[in-house]
Amino acid sequence: EVKMPGTFKVPIGTSFSDILKLAGGKTSENTKVLKGGPMTGALSNEFDAVTKNTNGILVFPENHPVIMKRMAKTSISVARAKSSCCQCRMCTDLCPRHLLGMPIDPSAFMNAIANGATSDTKVIRDAMYCVSCGLCEMYSCGQGLNPRSLIDEFKVKMKEKGITPQSYTEHKNDVNPAQKYRKVPMRRLKERLDLMRYDKPADIKEIDFIPKRVKISLAQSIGLPSVPCVKKGDTVNVGQKIADSANGLSLPVHASINGKV
Repeated sequence: EVKMPGTFKVPIGTSFSDILKLAGGKTSENTKVLKGGPMTGALSNEFDAVTKNTNGILVFPENHPVIMKRMAKTSISVARAKSSCCQCRMCTDLCPRHLLGMPIDPSAFMNAIANGATSDTKVIRDAMYCVSCGLCEMYSCGQGLNPRSLIDEFKVKMKEKGITPQSYTEHKNDVNPAQKYRKVPMRRLKERLDLMRYDKPADIKEIDFIPKRVKISLAQSIGLPSVPCVKKGDTVNVGQKIADSANGLSLPVHASINGKV
């Protein structure tokens, strides 16, 4: 829902609102912003900023099915699973990770949630192998339930308690022989998600855009956040290091424009 879809090269830290202006602005005020793609992207807003792993910004109407999925409340998703999950196993039969031999079984997970049988720790721990591709809830489930969202909630809680996935080598299965026949047709997926009307060219725009202000995150990838090495009021130049890597898995961060902290 922008007037001129495009692909832009901008400094890290550029606000989404600046980029939406480059795209001609929104076509309506009743919209929501998604950071990333329609399958795995997260709800965002115009005040968010570009990081080094930002790969797309989507603007949809508030009532678009992709947005509605992101706005579903966990309590409602659980209640719907209890009342509507018919154990058809489509979420498992089409799960890319399951077909590759991973122990994840979304259908068994939904059965555990629907029946309150979360004491089956193997089913819950095996859900840690989910990569949140979203196929189960965006395409596979005929009831419109939210396996991926519920699995994501449990993964966060399990990580907070220090629970890690069981060893893959101990639970490896063979690749399902039907794997090559269970790939989802892209056009059908786009039709199901009401994306065909947005399937338009987003050509690269050769614009040398320098924003007046950037907001640079200290946590732009996996690992620990970087540690600032500049302070408020300091003057920095583009390319200058503004944050050192922390102890452990971490990376330094550099200024993307000239300016004052």
